[in-house]
Amino acid sequence: MREVSKDARELLALAGEIARIRSAPECTSRDLAIAAVAYRLIAAERDPENALPSLSPEMLPLGAPLERVLTGTSGSVEFSELRELAARENPDLAEYLGTA
Repeated sequence: MREVSKDARELLALAGEIARIRSAPECTSRDLAIAAVAYRLIAAERDPENALPSLSPEMLPLGAPLERVLTGTSGSVEFSELRELAARENPDLAEYLGTA
């Protein structure tokens, strides 16, 4: 096997997690594409000066459960709230998300 750079290893690890979420028998190029988008967004958060422009629309409409979390109460939205929503709406992933 060829040597893998640190960035490539991180991208492959992220793609593997995406494949696991969908209970895939293998990690595919589609998982890699999704991981690349997520990786680019994470990199832009870490270093905004080197962020690449997005080719997608600014924002997709939010599903009703997500909109309720974001607008239903005052105060900051926490990572744990979003993770719990993901687990509640996808009970098959609750253990994977660490909320079971």
